[in-house]
Amino acid sequence: MGLTSYHRSNSTSTLIRYNTACKKKKKKICLLIDIATLHDSNVNTKEAEKPNKYKDLEIKVSRKWTVRTKIVPVIAGSLGTFKKGIDQNLQLLPGNPSATEPQKIVQINTAHIIHKVLG
Repeated sequence: MGLTSYHRSNSTSTLIRYNTACKKKKKKICLLIDIATLHDSNVNTKEAEKPNKYKDLEIKVSRKWTVRTKIVPVIAGSLGTFKKGIDQNLQLLPGNPSATEPQKIVQINTAHIIHKVLG
């Protein structure tokens, strides 16, 4: 696959604001993967604003690592809903996950949160 580095951060600093970065050596590309779970009605809005939010970070990473960068938003609703076309974003990720995998993770996490609140 040519995966050379994999960084994960939940930081809010200027340079590292993404959830995950995946740098592919052979293709000379860095994927800035932003994973978020929101209320179901906000999925389309948030996915549209993610590329604009991380544009400055995309430029800084491409200059620092001398690679092409791409922002890959993976935004799921709290009940497992996705925007149409999520398959295009998922195909860019290493391992080519299907859309059912993130849906299952989101639904399990939602059930866990509800269980903690009510339990």
